[in-house]
Amino acid sequence: MSEVDQVSYYCDGLKRATQAHVKLQNATTLSEAMDHAAKFEMSHFGGERKPIHKKPEREQQSRGRGSSSQSNNKKPFNKKSFKPGHYAPAEQAKEGPVCYYCKKPGHFKRDCKKLKSDEGNDPPRQ
Repeated sequence: MSEVDQVSYYCDGLKRATQAHVKLQNATTLSEAMDHAAKFEMSHFGGERKPIHKKPEREQQSRGRGSSSQSNNKKPFNKKSFKPGHYAPAEQAKEGPVCYYCKKPGHFKRDCKKLKSDEGNDPPRQ
């Protein structure tokens, strides 16, 4: 990479105002460009850096399957008990499936006798 390319690449990473100043100075070497950028930033931004905001410290939690007092209180995830889209109350889940058509427990809508008999009574569609 040539010296001019290095200067251009360096300038691309600077703040817009600093970038414009360094390009106006027509720096031919990387060290010149760095000097111009440093002087400009010190004079215009006072050399102040933005304060680094630290995240509040929190209790270290174990990652993985190690034994800890917290992991003993939680039940392991059971994939069989989790079915997306099924949010039936526990009492209803014990009774078995409930038909969405006739609202009676014991079968699904696809197996509903009332639905099949009602479809047979409809006049043919045109």
